[in-house]
Amino acid sequence: MELGVRHLSSLLGALLLVAPAAKSQGRQPSSGDLTAARHLFGEAADLEARSEWSAASVKLKSALAIKETPGLRYHLAHCEEQLGAFVEAAVDYDRAAELIRGGAPAPDVEPLLPLARRRLESRIAKLDIVVPTGISAAAELDERALAASALGTSIKLDPGVHQVVVRAAGHAEYRAFVSLSVGEHRTLKILFPDPAPAASSAAPRGAVATAPEAPAAPAPKTWPAEAGERRSSGVRTAVLVGEAVLSAVGVGIGAGFGLARPGAARRVHAAQANVPGDSQVCANDAQGACAELGDSIATYRRDVHLETIGFAGAGVAAGLFAATWAFWPSARAEPAITVHPAAGGAVLSARGMF
Repeated sequence: MELGVRHLSSLLGALLLVAPAAKSQGRQPSSGDLTAARHLFGEAADLEARSEWSAASVKLKSALAIKETPGLRYHLAHCEEQLGAFVEAAVDYDRAAELIRGGAPAPDVEPLLPLARRRLESRIAKLDIVVPTGISAAAELDERALAASALGTSIKLDPGVHQVVVRAAGHAEYRAFVSLSVGEHRTLKILFPDPAPAASSAAPRGAVATAPEAPAAPAPKTWPAEAGERRSSGVRTAVLVGEAVLSAVGVGIGAGFGLARPGAARRVHAAQANVPGDSQVCANDAQGACAELGDSIATYRRDVHLETIGFAGAGVAAGLFAATWAFWPSARAEPAITVHPAAGGAVLSARGMF
């Protein structure tokens, strides 16, 4: 039913290419331009039917450069939605609705827009970046500067990993990677360290210098912001990502060959059924059914072996991930593993952040 509605929408959308636009910008497209736009739309509809969303988007954008219609905007938004570009899709759905309100006829598209917008609202992720009161900060999201008014409001984003950088005068730079799932709404509270008190550069006039009775112990370091510490945190993140990827690859390999193993077993049974008489007959016969049986057994053993390797590798990578997470501190921690001398040997102690 959905496929039929999509094809009907494609046909009616093509007809809308020749309809007059309510608000035209620049020169009106010629008949040759409209023919080219209809041809591009037809190609895009064929690509959509084959779920080739990226290629269809290119065709639709070329057609929109000739003439903008609600049908073209709707189809472009649909392709973007399938590609996971939910924010861009929402903009194009809204543009299609705006064209319809402006008088552009689109009887095939208009009833579909409310459902599409509700569907996207449930899938778009949102991020609130909140800085402490009284601090003037500048923020970047995915290496693009945010307007000051965006701080403290819900920023619409596609699901996935996003980089957040916040800077404020007198404070260390805040940098983090935030992973958002489909429809997730998260608040990111930025915590800056208190600025260190400024030391007096000169004694008050008239003060008498006196020697201290005992040297004061150095104050503990409460918030280091050296570049080396930030580099260590970045290396830790890279190691965690690498171990997670290795674990996922191992699971994929194990699962893939695990799914293939039953088929290989069935081929072994089928080949055994084709061997005449006792299976010992294949001891001196490497042709025909015996050769097929040998190949089937070799394939089955390979699948079992690679399945085992895949899951074992995933387990090792997961263990390394857990160890890195536990014993490699993310910030301002003492060494996680220490050795203390003791009577008759030494004591090994481990400490991590959980």
